[in-house]
Amino acid sequence: MDNKNHVQKILKNLNLDKISSKYKKGTESFTHISKNFTSNVIKNFQNKSNDLINSLKHTKLRNLEAKLKLDKSSTVSTSKKCYIYQTSEKTVIIDLDMWGDPIAVTTKTSIFAKVQTVKFLEDEPFIYPSFSEKNLFGQIINLDDNEIWYNDSGTIILLKFFGTDPNIVKLNLNVAKDYSYKDLNADPDFKTFLKNCSLTYRDKNLLKFLESKEIVLDNIIFINRSLIIHKLEAYQFQVLLLDGSYTVSDTFLLSKLPFKNEGALTALFSDDIVTYVKSNDYKFEDFVLNDNFIEYWQYLGTKKVCLLKCEINKDHY
Repeated sequence: MDNKNHVQKILKNLNLDKISSKYKKGTESFTHISKNFTSNVIKNFQNKSNDLINSLKHTKLRNLEAKLKLDKSSTVSTSKKCYIYQTSEKTVIIDLDMWGDPIAVTTKTSIFAKVQTVKFLEDEPFIYPSFSEKNLFGQIINLDDNEIWYNDSGTIILLKFFGTDPNIVKLNLNVAKDYSYKDLNADPDFKTFLKNCSLTYRDKNLLKFLESKEIVLDNIIFINRSLIIHKLEAYQFQVLLLDGSYTVSDTFLLSKLPFKNEGALTALFSDDIVTYVKSNDYKFEDFVLNDNFIEYWQYLGTKKVCLLKCEINKDHY
């Protein structure tokens, strides 16, 4: 009984109601602090995300300004819908989409006014004549100065601009159903195949020539209107040099390709180089690519010397 009374006296002295009240208040205070902390974390994350998005938008805009040779000093007006620039020669209006990315450029001078479409690939801007994308679907997987490639679940849509109107070729390729820009650049053979398709399906005479020679697009390594290089059986390559009417002017068999660079191949099989190589009994396979030059080296005694060096220029692309 003494122990029981002793315990009751201790519990009475502890004042459990008071302790419970303090605990409840402490819990409420902790919950309030926790909510504030969580709210601040979310706000900071959102602010950083917005900063990143705005930074990417500004990167695209600055890259486009550089391409158009504009700078901040020529900016006369900015809004969520457009940026307006004024120079001594022209007025430029860059229209923005609902996300703030540039989508069109209007250029006005005292002589003309033109509207152009803007596309981006990894923040690099490409400018095209204005065109309708109403019936064009899918993601963009490749851009260059004259072409846009879309992939719509395996339907590859190739747009080639001649003047103001794009020429459109559609290829149904199930193998490319999930191809993205990164996939395309990781698969140079497939990219080459699409380039070959882009050229041949727009030139009926070239397509007829390939059919007459039984040359399959899959086997073509390089093609333009004066040169075709394609794979044969037994690891050989055939080079066909063409004149303006798709008549074969010369042909060679190679055991290997010295390089796959388009400009280098065009330079190597240009008329002057071919004549020089044949007259000196050199081998095309022994040429090397050195920076922006193709070179032919040979041992003279114990010393290796460069006997021919040709610079690759823009005309070779």
